[in-house]
Amino acid sequence: MNGTEIYISYVLTEIFCVFFSIGIIIKANKNVGTDLQMRHFRGMALFFIVYLLSDIIWALGQSKFIPFSRNLNKVTSAVGLIAIMLLILGWCIFVIFRIDQNNSDNTKKLRYVHYVIAIIDCSLTLTSIFTDFYFYIDEKDIYQLGKGYTLHLIFLFMQLFGSGIYSFRKSFSNQQVKIRKEYRLPLLFIIIPSVAGILEGILPLTPIVPLGTFLAIHLAFLEIQNSEIYSDALTGLNNRRRME
Repeated sequence: MNGTEIYISYVLTEIFCVFFSIGIIIKANKNVGTDLQMRHFRGMALFFIVYLLSDIIWALGQSKFIPFSRNLNKVTSAVGLIAIMLLILGWCIFVIFRIDQNNSDNTKKLRYVHYVIAIIDCSLTLTSIFTDFYFYIDEKDIYQLGKGYTLHLIFLFMQLFGSGIYSFRKSFSNQQVKIRKEYRLPLLFIIIPSVAGILEGILPLTPIVPLGTFLAIHLAFLEIQNSEIYSDALTGLNNRRRME
């Protein structure tokens, strides 16, 4: 398989992920959670699609299927990094609202921390187009990691562990097995994409990270959908199945 064929298979895989994600967005309505929760969940899936589209444009440009200038390479790279941060932000805020359904003051500080980290990271990503801090495009028009990319990874893991630790800690204070399982769901968003990132580092030009991220989103949606079986759709109260 030559270089062009590898890029095309990469693109086709991500196109399938786009369509699957659109399906999740359509199904993620108030029947599987509150409007506030589902708005953030849909936002997460939407930014995942933005990331996929930027990656598709990058792959088509690298394979010479479309005109791809150095500046366009920088822009698509920046959009991809920002989309990753925003999809993680959407996930973290969704997790917080899923646990704190009354939107109490207890979680406001945690939410503000998530928003501040996202703003700082996105700002640094945008400036990297000019400063090469997070990434740069070398003389061969190839994307390379900048000296500050480690800081981007630190911000991502701060986001994931912030809501993840909060959710995991809350799982011990609930006696219902189903709820405890759902509260430990954020671990999927840490483990699966991390493993996918390691594998993609070993096997470059394979869309393992997009597939791993979609798998985490898909499993989370299935678990959320499954948990609603135990609640009355109209009142939101626990039904007899949850009490068993």
